[in-house]
Amino acid sequence: MSILRGGLIQMGLKADTDKSPEEIRQAMIEAHIPYIEEAGQKGVQVLCFQEVFTQPYFCPSQDKEMV
Repeated sequence: MSILRGGLIQMGLKADTDKSPEEIRQAMIEAHIPYIEEAGQKGVQVLCFQEVFTQPYFCPSQDKEMV
């Protein structure tokens, strides 16, 4: 019998929404790295993240001209 070890990572936003999308993305990736490494050390084979894990769930900025 084979066992598949899975893992889930979900966390809150790790940067202010006034930051650029690139700054937010980088902060989120850096915040996830320790958990990814820990999962690997524990033998996780499939690792899942929350949707849109590198950005706020909604747009980080809004073009008022388009509204």
